[in-house]
Amino acid sequence: MLRNDVIASAAFLVTILGYGGPAFAQSSAAWGLCSNDGISSQQRIAGCTLVIQSGGEKQARLATAYNNRGFALLDRGDNDQALADFDAAIKLNPSEAAYFYNRANALLAKRENDRAIVDFDQAIRMNPKLAQTYAGRGRAYSNKQDFDRAIADLSQAIKLDPKQPRAFSNRGVVYSKKREFTLAVVDFDQAIKLDPNYAIAYIFRGIANYNRAAYDSAIADFDAALRLDPNAVEALFALGMAKQRNGDPRGAADIAAAKAVQSDIAEIMVAYGIK
Repeated sequence: MLRNDVIASAAFLVTILGYGGPAFAQSSAAWGLCSNDGISSQQRIAGCTLVIQSGGEKQARLATAYNNRGFALLDRGDNDQALADFDAAIKLNPSEAAYFYNRANALLAKRENDRAIVDFDQAIRMNPKLAQTYAGRGRAYSNKQDFDRAIADLSQAIKLDPKQPRAFSNRGVVYSKKREFTLAVVDFDQAIKLDPNYAIAYIFRGIANYNRAAYDSAIADFDAALRLDPNAVEALFALGMAKQRNGDPRGAADIAAAKAVQSDIAEIMVAYGIK
């Protein structure tokens, strides 16, 4: 969970209204699937594919169909196919900032950080008020170990949208990478205040507290994370380690239980200072 959920960004689905015409009913049904992020990615892909293959759409609407199919493909992890669809959307309509933002996220998923930054830059030039774009570029800079630029971008995202807990949590992760754990805890506090059910923020706050030897606080955070997500093996392992650091021999049972679920969890958590 930690490796996949850190500084994640969401793609933009573009909605579009139906229109009259000889194939209105079929087109409307296909668009209904293509523009609905409340259904499965497979259903969205099927709907967008029908729109694309219909041959009856104008250029801008066809770009939307490619973008939305790319959104669904990215959602299910088909990063190369998603990238191809976002390329098609941009070729058809290069004036839509959301398409550059979405392609940047596909590139991030492929760990192509420099190319992603180019697209985030373009999206920001086209729409400098979009908080998610700064957050996404911050992720790319964080991946490149350019933590100061990452913090600057995440701070701008927070300035534009101060009610998004993910941005605070993501900045806290970057502060932790810089070993500025007190600043990290402040950000995780705010993320949790905005969303008290944000399990990943409790885990990362626990990690920051562990690294600054605040073991009682770390134990409380890992306990809270496990109440929200009982399958969070990282929290279970870290809880055991924090208990042992605090002189509680019962931590050994938590560590053993975590290793039974994921045999390499100790090696993974060393990267977060849990050792």
